[in-house]
Amino acid sequence: MKNLILLFFSALAWGCCETPKHEISLRPSEYVTTLVGTQSDYSLSTGNTYPAVALPWGMNFWTPQTGKMGDGWAYTYGSHTIRGLKQTHQPSPWINDYGQFSIMPVRGKDKVDENARQSWFSHQSETAKPYYYSVYLADHDVVAEMAPTDRAAVLRFTFPESDESGVVIDAFDRGSQVKVMPDSRTVVGYTTRNSGGVPDNFRNWFVIRFDKPVSAEEVRQNLGQVFAQHADADASAISFEVKQYGNENQMRIVTQYRYDDTSDEATSEVEQIIYDALKPLYSYDITFEQFRNTQTDANGILTADKIGPSIAKDMTWNAIYSVLFSLIAIGLYITFRFKRWQWASGATIALAVNALFIIGLFSMLYGFVPFNLEVNQAFIAAILTIIGYAINDTVVVFDRIREYLGLYPKRNLKDNVNNAINSTLSRTINTSGTTLVTLLAIFFFGGETIRGFIFALTVGVIVGTVATIFIATPVAYDLMAKRAKIDKE
Repeated sequence: MKNLILLFFSALAWGCCETPKHEISLRPSEYVTTLVGTQSDYSLSTGNTYPAVALPWGMNFWTPQTGKMGDGWAYTYGSHTIRGLKQTHQPSPWINDYGQFSIMPVRGKDKVDENARQSWFSHQSETAKPYYYSVYLADHDVVAEMAPTDRAAVLRFTFPESDESGVVIDAFDRGSQVKVMPDSRTVVGYTTRNSGGVPDNFRNWFVIRFDKPVSAEEVRQNLGQVFAQHADADASAISFEVKQYGNENQMRIVTQYRYDDTSDEATSEVEQIIYDALKPLYSYDITFEQFRNTQTDANGILTADKIGPSIAKDMTWNAIYSVLFSLIAIGLYITFRFKRWQWASGATIALAVNALFIIGLFSMLYGFVPFNLEVNQAFIAAILTIIGYAINDTVVVFDRIREYLGLYPKRNLKDNVNNAINSTLSRTINTSGTTLVTLLAIFFFGGETIRGFIFALTVGVIVGTVATIFIATPVAYDLMAKRAKIDKE
């Protein structure tokens, strides 16, 4: 009988107050914005709330974080930057928080610090509902979304295509810990941050699972932090390189730290540094002896090779010989092709200037730019590539000069050289311009490991084009003019 009565009143209400067809019925939660009451600070309160995302009786709440670590006003409407998406148990800003930690999607290197990782945002690109939060992080070009579950939350980050995308997990200070487990795409840890009134062993444990593999960037960042503690060494002495080698959990680490010391103490020190950097990334407590000896643990150092100063010196001289050999070979090629040693001299001098300019630029900018400018095998490959590219443009100009000398033998040398350069100028600009567009795209959107290589190529294309017009051709012209003057005399 009760069901019939309810059905009757429902039908009666629908008949009396029919909703227009163009209107859509919304859930009550759709009318709620959790931003109400967030225009608050220590001196003026308009609600002292934060835009919580949670289920009724959920184990924890989640909120965007605009304030610094430990700030009770975790989110204020007047702020313009977000520092992370925080799990919170905060009842009010005056009581502050307990067991909190934050997650922040980022792009680029050195974004661990809360000031470095913060991103500008606009309320126009922000959706704040009790069951869902979304925001566009402009500085990282990332869309961050989160929805609550009974015990935690589901977060989704939409990154642009980039090798520098990552997620920063901040368990705050006061003895917290974070461990990365690449094999299972999982991060585990705990935070001890609290505002008092808790036992000494208070911890809030968390487990974060990713649907994408955890990259080697954690290894690179940890090594950078540990090596940075060695203040007595300059940047070149502690430079290192990390690359994935085989499986996802296998890395190849190369460092120049104490490369000139062949003693066992130096080897042990380097192994200790790497151990200190990688230990937090293990899912279990691995000892130093287990780390350096794979007979007791298969997840330590598989192989270790040391290149002494004599071998490094041989590699340096081999690189110098390779560059000199390429210059000599190109000079001989120009001599036999154009049958003029003056043109070979101009081309070789221009190429040498181009190579020396890039070497000098790398030396000047090393440590001042936010990407790797180490002089390694990739750098030598870039120099040789630039020499090969630059000589192509020089050959085109010299070939046009030779053509003009045959077509207009009665014109003086100066006019023929000038007209030849002008006739090839548009071709030179178009070719170099299209090459630069490609190189700049790789430089800005490519991976961090090849950025120094692409930087050398970009500078080489520009300097090589300028050197062809303003060095190679004028030198060849001066030498040919002197030869012509000697022949007349």
